[in-house]
Amino acid sequence: MVSVDDISHLMTACSDKGLTNLVAVLTVYQQAQDSKLTKKVLKDQLKAIEDKRQELSHKLTESEVEKKQLTVRLKKTEEERQQFKDSLKATEEERQQLNGRLKTTEEERQQFKDALKATEEERQQFKDALKATEEERQQLNGRLKTTEEERQQLKDTLKATEEERQHLTGRLKTAEEERQQLKDTLMAREEQRQQLKDTLMQQRKNDNI
Repeated sequence: MVSVDDISHLMTACSDKGLTNLVAVLTVYQQAQDSKLTKKVLKDQLKAIEDKRQELSHKLTESEVEKKQLTVRLKKTEEERQQFKDSLKATEEERQQLNGRLKTTEEERQQFKDALKATEEERQQFKDALKATEEERQQLNGRLKTTEEERQQLKDTLKATEEERQHLTGRLKTAEEERQQLKDTLMAREEQRQQLKDTLMQQRKNDNI
């Protein structure tokens, strides 16, 4: 007869894995003792227990295989996690670089914007200067046109004056020729008068003799 103390001692000594089998065996054994089961019944129950043990052993094997698979998957997951961590670190570094480049690009954009504003202001100044130059050119063209008209008038006046001078020169030459002719005529007459005077004086002398 198995006592309660013996059962407690056996349960304490068994591992968790064999505890279930032990309880089953003890239960069957106790039932056999209590109910005076036949040997065949015990054999059948023992076979059922063996089948159950085989099933549990098979499940344990499957659990071990699954555990190994899970260990491999866990290792793979850990490696992937490390890869993701490294990738995340690289991505963060790249993000920092992109932020730096973005900041530099923003500064350059601001510089370009300021340069464009300065260029626009300078273009406006050139435009205003060009407008003033164009107005001055129009004024100069107006003055040049007026000067050209005055020059043409002076040219026409000079031409008329030259023609008048030529005309006066011709008249002066004619007058000079006429004066010379008159002078020659006057000299000839003076010579004639002197001759007549001399002749008259000679005649008077002759008359007095």
